[in-house]
Amino acid sequence: MVDSDALQAAKLHILAALIECMFYGGFVVLMVITLVSTFRKTITSQILRIHLIGLIMLCLASIHVVSNVTGIVRGLGSGGGILDQFDNPISLLQQATLVLQIILGDGSWLYRLHIVWAGNKRVTYPFTLLVISAAGLGVRSIVIFGKISTDIRTRIPPEIRNAGIAVVAVALVSSIGFTVLIAFRVCTVQWRVRKQLYSSGKGRARTTLKDFITLVIESGAIYTTFLLLFLISLVYDSPVSTVPNEVIIQIVSTLPRENHHFQRETRNRIMQHGTYVELSSPIMAPPPVAIHAQK
Repeated sequence: MVDSDALQAAKLHILAALIECMFYGGFVVLMVITLVSTFRKTITSQILRIHLIGLIMLCLASIHVVSNVTGIVRGLGSGGGILDQFDNPISLLQQATLVLQIILGDGSWLYRLHIVWAGNKRVTYPFTLLVISAAGLGVRSIVIFGKISTDIRTRIPPEIRNAGIAVVAVALVSSIGFTVLIAFRVCTVQWRVRKQLYSSGKGRARTTLKDFITLVIESGAIYTTFLLLFLISLVYDSPVSTVPNEVIIQIVSTLPRENHHFQRETRNRIMQHGTYVELSSPIMAPPPVAIHAQK
């Protein structure tokens, strides 16, 4: 006989798995589009590094999706025990992939910060320490998870919850910093470009909705929001923490994908107006880091 709390938690677990599969499908589609688009242009070492990160994320996401679905199928086939024990190897694998995805996600945003700020060490060093700290706490949480032995529960055990809070809190602090600094750099440099084009009568000075949406995505604001929701659900020991727990796996993997159309459109528009803009990254579409007026 399954009590109502266990049944509710099981429903959330299945819902989270379905949402994760949807994000995973979108991630695979974006990955294919990205690889196909890359083969049509000059491949640099920077592009290869970013694609390597994407492939690693795809592997981790695949492991998490397969282990999640496998755990649900096994639970349904065991006479109604939908939720596995927390010391189950599958649950440990899911925890490990989640931690690795968060660490890798923070690392990829750190790399973007490094590119956008042209390798400014005063900007990147503090966040490097935060990412290393999150990695250390993540390893600690996996060790704690592996040592926990508990009966089937509808809530996360306190030991695991506290370890998870520490990891997500540090990741959230660094993510907020990434979002603010990347967005600031994007806005200031794009404002310089628009001002130069507008002053010469060859461009516009206003910001469009498309510019704003691109800024939100490329600054990591959505990723930061999901981390915040995840942290709140962990702090309040809410069973709905399962949903952002699964979704954030795919959010980390999906959002760093490039926007080829926006980048190509921006480059062509600026080149047509007699200004060369050196993009800070050939794969994303972040702002230029240097402006050279043609003479």
